[in-house]
Amino acid sequence: MTNLLTRDPRHPRRRPTGLAAARIVGSALLVLLSMVIGPALQASAAVASPVVAMPLIRPAITVPSTARQVVAVGATSPGATTAKLSLWQKGTNGRWTRTVGPVPARVGSRGIGPAHEGSRYTPAGTFALDQAFGRLNNPGTKLRYFKTDPLDWWNENPLSRTYNKHIRRVNSPGGASENLYYSGTAYNLAVNIAYNPTNIPYKGSAFFLHVGTGHSTAGCVSIAQSTLTTIMRKLDPAQHPVIAIRNGTPWVP
Repeated sequence: MTNLLTRDPRHPRRRPTGLAAARIVGSALLVLLSMVIGPALQASAAVASPVVAMPLIRPAITVPSTARQVVAVGATSPGATTAKLSLWQKGTNGRWTRTVGPVPARVGSRGIGPAHEGSRYTPAGTFALDQAFGRLNNPGTKLRYFKTDPLDWWNENPLSRTYNKHIRRVNSPGGASENLYYSGTAYNLAVNIAYNPTNIPYKGSAFFLHVGTGHSTAGCVSIAQSTLTTIMRKLDPAQHPVIAIRNGTPWVP
């Protein structure tokens, strides 16, 4: 066996060529970098970066200064069909008090967003609560109320002169118009959300606060019948009631 420490004169040591030398130097540098950088990377990985939750942006809600009753609705997230609802009352001392809620609510099957005819969005914004109706007798609301029968319709035909209005007739006025009596338990009690009060064609129609059915809506806001009964008994046109709807936490004073 040849002694590895002894150079054989028959095979003189060859100097590495330029390419070989570059490879040797490169390998040495990689080893050196791994020795220096490796522990630093491991140390930084050992320190867990805190996870920062991005806050849900809440669109601004403007409540008229004349409003002394506000039904506040906030969806859990954009596109969500579940929400929370509260009723706020402004006292004679100028202080607001929550008189109902927060309670679970359902909104449109596409959530709260840019509503228009057939969009299945619940409209975002602040709207008057101007009248009420139902298949049941007036539960005690001071709002203008009518008890429905088979002749009561809400006109959802954008081409009609009475678009987005309550009308009485035997047959449907066309479009997606709803018979307020035959539509079922959802309209046992309902309060009109005065969206599109100037009846602009295709902007949207028939948005109500009505009795829940356990499912999302076509754009309305729905809650339990017992809770709606309580709210309707408190609503008073002299208090200029409004509903404030947005994504995120509901409006608070």
